[in-house]
Amino acid sequence: MVYCRIIAVDDGPLGNSYHVLESIIFDDGMKKKKCTVLFDKEQCQIVCSCYLFEFRGIFCKHCIIVFITNDITFVPERCTLRRWKKDVSRTYTRMNINYNGWISTPAQVRYDELCDTFRKVVDVVADDEVLTREITEWLEMKMINMNISKNKSSCGSSLISGHSQVHDSTERGLVDKNSRVHKLDPKNS
Repeated sequence: MVYCRIIAVDDGPLGNSYHVLESIIFDDGMKKKKCTVLFDKEQCQIVCSCYLFEFRGIFCKHCIIVFITNDITFVPERCTLRRWKKDVSRTYTRMNINYNGWISTPAQVRYDELCDTFRKVVDVVADDEVLTREITEWLEMKMINMNISKNKSSCGSSLISGHSQVHDSTERGLVDKNSRVHKLDPKNS
């Protein structure tokens, strides 16, 4: 049960300001705490004076009571943390454990090969700062290319592929061909 209630509502230029009274029950008594929740219904943005969500990622009961009062049944996307989603790929659940023997699936074999290769690369590169930076930038570029191609194939978006982006940026002089370090131009980025 939520021991909160709205005691006052003020209209303001940034939305409504809800004054929420929370009753905290102890073994030997009760304590009352006041919080202010700013809520913009048009953009569905909410901020509470307890800042529990901003600092710890916990959606506070003050915001929940304001959502209930305004008949909002879904948590806005901005308030949804990545760790709450079911479709997030988590590293500790990446590989299924097989208790029936030494049989490995093709995905497990590929995963192990990538881990072995990355371990070898890390052993060679970790002591050199320039090589570390180059490998990191290369991996980040590969991740961007994979995300672009994934979005292009799944959504049918009009994004250009990562290869042509690098080619276009080379023509504009944003990529130094000799050092393989990407230079960002604030006018073109």
